[in-house]
Amino acid sequence: MAEVLRLVPIATIGAALLFALAAQVSAEGSWARASIAPHRAIYAITMDRASPGSGVADMTGRMVYEMSGSRCKGYEQKMRFVTRMTNQEGIAQINDLRTSSFEDLATHHLRFNSSQYENQKLSESSQGSAGPSNGATFTKVELTKPSKKIVQLPYDI
Repeated sequence: MAEVLRLVPIATIGAALLFALAAQVSAEGSWARASIAPHRAIYAITMDRASPGSGVADMTGRMVYEMSGSRCKGYEQKMRFVTRMTNQEGIAQINDLRTSSFEDLATHHLRFNSSQYENQKLSESSQGSAGPSNGATFTKVELTKPSKKIVQLPYDI
């Protein structure tokens, strides 16, 4: 999309988390003891300008990112990103992306879910889990949506 959005603060989330983890790792000497502090960030999204011929007259939105949990309980991540785009004819479209994941550090398992809505109607959905296989020779990814599927990835991924 040629439109320039003010998303720079979003990039700082990852950088801040990585910096915080690196600082803790340096102090403690091990990734195994690193942890992430629970937090929530809310960003207002506005369009700075649109490219000529893009057909976009306006775009606004909001992103909410939330991280909770601990090393003992595991980490849960939730994100919701809603935009309202208006075209040159004045017709608006609302896009709503919702994602969540939970990582259990003790068992090395991850559950994930993603849903995309267009004008309040579900247009895409994916759901599944990943973790070590029995015998720990590969990482098993089990998709339950949009259809059931199993994928094997290298164990050390």
